[in-house]
Amino acid sequence: MKRLLSLFVILVGLQVSTQTSTSWIKSYAGKIGKTSFTMLLHKAGNDYDAYVYYTSTQLPYLISAQGQKTNTITLTGTPTGSDDSEKWRLTIVGNKISGSFILNDKITAVSAQENKLKKGAAYVYTEKKTNLNVADKKSPHASFYQSGIWYSNNSLINKILWPSYTTKTAGQHFIENKNTFFNNFKKDTKTLKPADYKDDSYMYSSESFSKLLMSYVSKNLVVFTEDNYEFNGGAHSNGVTIQKVIDLRHRKQLELKDIISDTSALTALLEKNYRRIYKVPADQSLMDYGLFTNQISSNENFFVTSKCLGFTYNHYEIAPYAGGQITISIPYNEFKHLVTDFAKDLFVE
Repeated sequence: MKRLLSLFVILVGLQVSTQTSTSWIKSYAGKIGKTSFTMLLHKAGNDYDAYVYYTSTQLPYLISAQGQKTNTITLTGTPTGSDDSEKWRLTIVGNKISGSFILNDKITAVSAQENKLKKGAAYVYTEKKTNLNVADKKSPHASFYQSGIWYSNNSLINKILWPSYTTKTAGQHFIENKNTFFNNFKKDTKTLKPADYKDDSYMYSSESFSKLLMSYVSKNLVVFTEDNYEFNGGAHSNGVTIQKVIDLRHRKQLELKDIISDTSALTALLEKNYRRIYKVPADQSLMDYGLFTNQISSNENFFVTSKCLGFTYNHYEIAPYAGGQITISIPYNEFKHLVTDFAKDLFVE
């Protein structure tokens, strides 16, 4: 049976307050050739995730790598609206990274230096996978992965990121949620026999996955992007991405009304930039292109950087499942006339 995750949060089994060699988050600033960029690199065991944004556009996108066992890693990803996958082959030594950026077989040198993040931010994770019958790798499996940012010295950000964490530590919450996940799997498959799943064991499997990453940071802002995914049988999995924007000046999570004076005026800009990003011809309606509507309204699942405002639309929100998750970004110069006095110093012209 399918179900949609809302905000399912778990952290590492033991309370973590400092960076470790097995998991950390680091910020780097550097150049690809002559192009300046920032990278927020997260390490969890042998896996890496990074949000990258260029100084010129300040539009974050995700690159990732799995199973990297040395300090030389290869991350790949595709920016929103691009048809071309990028490859970053990097070596991490001390507080520096260097290597190459590969796009369409063109190789460009990369170099960057670590920028220290505010003290107290740690990236923590846990993962586990098991089969119903440990001796039979083809039997239904249960797979659990969770990672996220936890601050040892900032209870305000912790409360925004993890609102259900009130009296217990991150580790205690992790233990409870992990145990619940595997206990439910055991309960749901208690009566299963090999003959029941011999043709399709995956239909009886259970998967839960969640990553909360830092996707943008500046003097005034920090943005977190949480990807949640769950599978409990059925035609396909379900996933949700949640954006959270924190104003470091006023120590609060921002709502769209804090930034935009007239949110209805964003509709035309959202259509314009959807057509730009997803290459929709001007003579084709949005519904003809596969959306549920010809007008895209703003929502509260947004992110902000110093040069853009972006909106994330999850599956079924404005398009069918096959349409995938949709991200629409609007450059600052197109909406600056709508910015509230409260938010004006968040942006750079």
